[in-house]
Amino acid sequence: MDQDEMAGFMGRWRAWSAGLGAAIADQGAVLCRSTIVTDAAQGTADPGEDRLSGYTLLDAGSLEAAALMVRGCPIFEIGGSIEVAELMAATMATGAGEQGCG
Repeated sequence: MDQDEMAGFMGRWRAWSAGLGAAIADQGAVLCRSTIVTDAAQGTADPGEDRLSGYTLLDAGSLEAAALMVRGCPIFEIGGSIEVAELMAATMATGAGEQGCG
């Protein structure tokens, strides 16, 4: 996109995002390059495919509700997609799921 197209896209994205209101728990960030670590013992890292371009955390009552919230996002205008995933509540000290997923 040229600079004008990007400005228009970002304006539409901000309007869509503002429409979610209090459901946005974390506005998120744009992600840049990535590396995929494939071997924990050796620390083997391969250049990532940069599949993710950013993230936003939503406060939704269910996975289905979150999927409905992302409708209308301007990322679809440029051939993008959105993966909606549930976060598992876990304690960092033990890693044990407090409630698990679903």
